[in-house]
Amino acid sequence: MIAQILSFLSLQLFKSSKVRELWAKNHREFEFNTGPWTPLQKPTKESQLCLITSGGLHLNTDPPFDTSDCNGDPTLRTIPLNSDQNKWKITHNYYDHSDAERDWNLIFPLERLCELRNFGKIGALANNHYSLMGHITGPHLPTLLHQTARELADRLRDEHTDLALLVPA
Repeated sequence: MIAQILSFLSLQLFKSSKVRELWAKNHREFEFNTGPWTPLQKPTKESQLCLITSGGLHLNTDPPFDTSDCNGDPTLRTIPLNSDQNKWKITHNYYDHSDAERDWNLIFPLERLCELRNFGKIGALANNHYSLMGHITGPHLPTLLHQTARELADRLRDEHTDLALLVPA
């Protein structure tokens, strides 16, 4: 019950433009001067694609993201391709997800990707797709960068994923 109250209060606070401005003023982005670039090895219509969202989406049978930690939750959730959308849930305090709960395609456009696959624009969809909680700060950044990101990269490699579509929330 306390977590629900804190979640509600956090969401209400971020509706305030002053709170958003204060957070943005003190928030620092990571900057990378270089990054790996891997050219496509095959055409998109022959590639397997995976969807990754930062919207805090998860199956209602999975543990929710930890919204009681003001630094966020750096863990990962798996959304199987054939999972029932009626069993999806969002646990995230830092954006208003009421529209996304009415249309999952706003943060997790799996239906649109299925259409692209059916039209032959992409080769296949991975059996598993992934969700993270956006808003990760402070002590959880090293975990996100060195553990969660590595785990996700390993999974994508093991599942023979050619492309990943990242959808922020």
